[in-house]
Parts: sequence; C-alpha cells; structure tokens
Amino acid sequence: MADRPLRVIEAAALAGVPRATFYLWIRKGKVRTEPAPGGQMRVRESEALRIRAWLRGEDRE
Repeated sequence: MADRPLRVIEAAALAGVPRATFYLWIRKGKVRTEPAPGGQMRVRESEALRIRAWLRGEDRE
C-alpha cells in the first residue's frame, strides 16, 4: 500500500472523525502533518490509519 499524502478532510474521513476534531488534534500535536504547496498541510495515509486504529482500540493490548 502506498503511503500517500492526504488532504486533512480526506484523512479525517479515513480516520472516522469530524474535520474540526482532526484540526484540533493537529494543533495539539497529536497528528503528524507535512507541508504542502500553498501553505496547506498534508497527513500521510498511514497517520490517518494510525489514528483510526487508536480510536478503535486496535493498538491497545
């Protein structure tokens, strides 16, 4: 699977959370981002999947 950069709205949808929540987590440093052209930010697909797994409790044992 390619680890492609996603727009924040795409990453939020993949993680299963509202866009506003995702932006809050970005501001708090809970979600890693990378710069994109035009001052925007991107979230790697793997990061969105990591958040989704955490929300579902899949990373806890």
